[in-house]
Amino acid sequence: MKKSMRSNLVIMLVLVMSMVLSCAPSTPQAPINTSTPGVTSTPAPLLKIKVVTFNILFGAGIDRQWDEDLPDNLKGIDRSPLLIDYLEQLSPDIVGLQEVTDWDKGSPPYIKTLADRLGLNYFISAGRADSALLTKYEILEAEDISDDFNSIIRARLLGPDGEPINVFVVHLDSTSEEHRSCGTEIILQKVQPYLAQRTILMGDMNFTNDSQEWSSDTLTALGWRLIAVDSHFRIDQIWVAPSMQWDVTDWTAHTSQEVRKISDHWPIGKEIQIYSPSLALLPVSTPTALPQIMDLPPAVTDVIVNPQVAYVEKIENSICHAQVWESGWVNESYIKGQLRLFGKEDWQSGSGWSEPISQNGGILLDFKYTAGSEFDIYLEHSTWAQPEYRRFGLYVGKDIFQSDMWMGETPLGGDAWDTAVQPKPDTWYRLLLTADKNAQLNAFLWEVDDQSNVSIFRKVMDDNWTNLQWRLATGANQGRISIQGVTQIVFDAIK
Repeated sequence: MKKSMRSNLVIMLVLVMSMVLSCAPSTPQAPINTSTPGVTSTPAPLLKIKVVTFNILFGAGIDRQWDEDLPDNLKGIDRSPLLIDYLEQLSPDIVGLQEVTDWDKGSPPYIKTLADRLGLNYFISAGRADSALLTKYEILEAEDISDDFNSIIRARLLGPDGEPINVFVVHLDSTSEEHRSCGTEIILQKVQPYLAQRTILMGDMNFTNDSQEWSSDTLTALGWRLIAVDSHFRIDQIWVAPSMQWDVTDWTAHTSQEVRKISDHWPIGKEIQIYSPSLALLPVSTPTALPQIMDLPPAVTDVIVNPQVAYVEKIENSICHAQVWESGWVNESYIKGQLRLFGKEDWQSGSGWSEPISQNGGILLDFKYTAGSEFDIYLEHSTWAQPEYRRFGLYVGKDIFQSDMWMGETPLGGDAWDTAVQPKPDTWYRLLLTADKNAQLNAFLWEVDDQSNVSIFRKVMDDNWTNLQWRLATGANQGRISIQGVTQIVFDAIK
């Protein structure tokens, strides 16, 4: 009886399963592939690209001046031949390098020599010479968007399928989470138009992906996905934008013992299979028009065409966006939005503005000083005592206002300004210094509480002064000077 019942149950189960299977769809469902983030089907990839990032540590040793900063096992060694051999073996499509120190020097610069040998196109960050992009693909456009702490390159490449690939190569600051956060803010702002396109972010991030830093958390929260991370420091990383459909192949950038002789970092690389085409550039919001400066004397507006506010110094400005005073902070202080200089003999007190002004730009500020002070406030180009050094501004001493002009180490004379405004200690003055690309230099000075009189100093220089980038600086030899209300301006033209 029991055996018969078991037999009947088995028969019934078989019949039920047959009915279920007969009702199932005849087309098999694609299995879920957990190793292919962002891909819900398995079509043929539109393209495959090998991407590598590598911090090569002080230029891979092409210059001995950095030896004292290297680990003992890397001192005195030109490691660049090892790097070249490694890149030739890898044959990557896109390479992001960090710490390409001095690669922008030479004739031709070293970056060009290396790129030509490898048959690659290149772009290198200006000034810092810290990051570089090497690629088999045509570089449609590229820009250096670095700030004072972070090296950042943005480039748009022509992919092998005829559509663009956007690449960000970065080296975020190693000393400050706040600075790294600012660098990430710059990246997120610049990447906004390219979010619907194939966009890759790679470099030495100087944070680990599980560090809970603002940068890491924000990238993850916005949908950026981590493709690769080095197993050494875990700070060298490759990310892709949230809109990309991708997976990776088995290919990777190997890290043999020979490769580890190149740097204290290890390279990372992956071959990315991309399934999604690039869509059109997203619209970028139209920037708000700059406010005009309304409170200027007619003597100024008769000369400066359409002056507008580009930046106003405020205490509450974020460090990510603020242009700020920089100094040794020995004989200087910055309190409640006011810079104070305490003069020290041989001009050992001074401060500089952290960001350059644009061509057809200028600086507007207020200052006052105590009796017996000797100081200057000026725009400068390049570094003091270098042949390309230029200076233009105001010198105050011995109860006179006069020009402060230098070319290299040569003073160009201290022409006295007109006497429309007389020097008076403990009086707030407003100073406007401007320079245009055609070497027209202008200075305007008036009392804050009295715009009826304006001292004007104007100078047109030769071609050695054209198309220069300027920074604001100040120094004090004696007395005490206060500066506040720094405003950066731009204008259309000089009459």
